[in-house]
Amino acid sequence: MRKLSAFSALTVFAVLAPSLAFTAEAVGPGALTVAGEKKTIELERAVGDLLVIDGRVAIEGVVRGDVYAVDSEVVLRPSGVILGSITLTGGALHLSAGAVLPPTVELRGAEFFGPDGERADPKAPVFVGQGATKVVLSAEPVSTSSVALIKAVLPFERPVPAAGVEVPDLRGWAPGLGLRLGKFVEDPPSMDIGGVSRVSLAHDAIRGAFQRSYRGARGRVRVSGVHLVKPEASAMLFGQIVDATRAVPTGLSIGMNHGEGAHRFFESRGRYVMLWQRGAWLFAIESRLDTDRATAFQQKQFSDQIARSLASGFSIDPNLQKGARR
Repeated sequence: MRKLSAFSALTVFAVLAPSLAFTAEAVGPGALTVAGEKKTIELERAVGDLLVIDGRVAIEGVVRGDVYAVDSEVVLRPSGVILGSITLTGGALHLSAGAVLPPTVELRGAEFFGPDGERADPKAPVFVGQGATKVVLSAEPVSTSSVALIKAVLPFERPVPAAGVEVPDLRGWAPGLGLRLGKFVEDPPSMDIGGVSRVSLAHDAIRGAFQRSYRGARGRVRVSGVHLVKPEASAMLFGQIVDATRAVPTGLSIGMNHGEGAHRFFESRGRYVMLWQRGAWLFAIESRLDTDRATAFQQKQFSDQIARSLASGFSIDPNLQKGARR
């Protein structure tokens, strides 16, 4: 296990898994998600990153970030602009002549229609737009179950407490679901997260932290939370933990930096970890169903049950909580 000082260096959000790896990186304000519908980004409109799942998007305006699409059709019109990159898993991509093309295009099991009729070749990159845009088509097939898991992970909403809530306000939360509390630690000097890193919490940038474990008929859960003084510190800590996973062999790693914050779902040492950061908070849900026959999708569903319960606990009124403690 790698030990991390809480803030040694800012790392890059990366994917490490050979068998299932999907990472969507880099976004800013105005990120847009389109799921199960058709949409047009109009000529005068600009968005941050664009995530499309089971949909169709025509881009006539500007995408300032990156485009990520799963089983979807993306059409870049002649007036369109994509400043980041494009990653497609399944579906189809149409690039038009006259558009401002992205520097890179990565396709996994997707069809490609270039501005001059070019088609992608799994044996070698294809260059379009006078050679300025590199198109790479992966020859490795993506299974139906892998695509389903990607669709389940990418839109995760990263719940965090309301403004004014502190770690002591969350003491009354429990996941329910027949899970019994085991270990309860608040403001520990260090914290093991995901079985891949031990984070030192002795730092002025940390306002508070907790870690709790639960067990019941359905399985085991450990929930960790760290409240930092500012979002930049939370993002840095998230990056360090993600960086530590590079040294741990795993067949599952799906992450997203779409919108505010970031999240990542990965498997490590027999546990499934949903790690996320948003604002000044960082959380991790580590869970495992009590059976060796559970699929990764079932493990994600179990994690989602805990995340929904945690999100409901974040809806407390901080003023009422503080009044009760007085």
